[in-house]
Amino acid sequence: MGSRPVACFPSHETHLDYIVRRSRAAGDGDDLRRLRAVSLREDWRGLVTGRFSNLPLRSDSLDGHNIVLARDLFYYAADGTLFVMPAGATSDGASTPPEVWPLIPPFGKYWLAAVLHDGAYRDTLLRAIGSGFIRATLPKADCDALLAEAMEVLGVGMVERQTIYDAVVLAGTSSFTADRAAGWQKFMQ
Repeated sequence: MGSRPVACFPSHETHLDYIVRRSRAAGDGDDLRRLRAVSLREDWRGLVTGRFSNLPLRSDSLDGHNIVLARDLFYYAADGTLFVMPAGATSDGASTPPEVWPLIPPFGKYWLAAVLHDGAYRDTLLRAIGSGFIRATLPKADCDALLAEAMEVLGVGMVERQTIYDAVVLAGTSSFTADRAAGWQKFMQ
């Protein structure tokens, strides 16, 4: 079964056109000019990889812990894949239990990686394909690997990165299963 394009934009424009238009309205033109300059038929691997863009992240808080993205967050993976966390997606940062917050709080140097990981688990993360974007719908192992890669890109130390990665690999199955069962619509505002 193939992935279907996300229907979140007017029918007369592509996914990329929609993101460009929305981001221009928010005053986020630098990365988008480069995105627009790339032929939609070109391979995304021609862009700089292994980095976040459209920063700083703009978000609103629902309750002081959970956030809603106020604009799209782009991540260029090391393999050349362009991922987008769309505006309106929600995140709770690193889903660490309160008992370990003194060591690994929900928001730290790894925060953007945790937002990306939440999107991957919750299936709100989009992936560039052809002339648009589709839901990434990554398997759990790929979600966790994306978290590890993004933490490395952010400069999270090896011990902290490995601790967080091991925790999601060992204890994240129930969250992944529950998030996917809930459906991506639950995690969009």
